[in-house]
Amino acid sequence: MAGGNIPVERIEEAKRRLHKFLFVGLLSYWDLSICLFNFFTTGERFIVAGQLHNNRPTNGHANTQYDQGAVPEDHADGEVYAAAVKRFHGDIAKHNITQESCPIVG
Repeated sequence: MAGGNIPVERIEEAKRRLHKFLFVGLLSYWDLSICLFNFFTTGERFIVAGQLHNNRPTNGHANTQYDQGAVPEDHADGEVYAAAVKRFHGDIAKHNITQESCPIVG
């Protein structure tokens, strides 16, 4: 989206900053992301049922899909996203965030 090559230093800085965030979640793992967020903010593993509901659907439709087919590849974005995925999976493993350890309440 920047229209040119992103310097390696900026990509590395973006990846470094990911480790300063309290929390990194992934939309494709929404339930585990919510449980991880709740764990980081409360110390407990749980999901509130309402956290699984799409309360801001696009165009009034609860099940929207994003078509990435026409989006050009962005090397910098790919590197930063890969680092976010690595951080997420490391955090859920470290803190035992699983489907089984995260009951849905309320």
